[in-house]
Amino acid sequence: MVVPRADGALTYRRTHFAEARVLVGSAPQSGLAPGSVAVTLRRTLDRFTQDTGLTVEADLPADVSCDQQTRIALLRCTQESLANVRKHAAATTVGVVLTQHPHAIELEITDDGNGFVVAESRGFGLDGMRKRLAEIDGDLTVTSSPGDGTRILATIHTNGQP
Repeated sequence: MVVPRADGALTYRRTHFAEARVLVGSAPQSGLAPGSVAVTLRRTLDRFTQDTGLTVEADLPADVSCDQQTRIALLRCTQESLANVRKHAAATTVGVVLTQHPHAIELEITDDGNGFVVAESRGFGLDGMRKRLAEIDGDLTVTSSPGDGTRILATIHTNGQP
């Protein structure tokens, strides 16, 4: 039996899984999900703001286009990053910037929280993001130090393909 945690973390994760299932289930035969990745990320950020009361500043251009697999990877990286902010950062502000370059899409997530020593990180979240991104020709760069917040940069190489 699964028992919800007092901080609502289980409910939050279930919502993320449900959103990912909808994303996967809504894909037409072409493999592309309808709508913009920006809309999907905005919905996640809005829910995070409602749940935590933290300020989220986002630059999510509506014209960023990507395939279904990339869209899901960006969503999952966003969800995991926000879960880490919620659990560990003691941040007041989160920044999210989505950028499409000719041969890559970048998702940058920053916070003004506690920060940490990246080399001493022992959680599954960052490793999971790295593995997910590697499966689709992507990279994860984590920059952080105690007292200076954290920067997560997910880069997915598109080779000029949307």
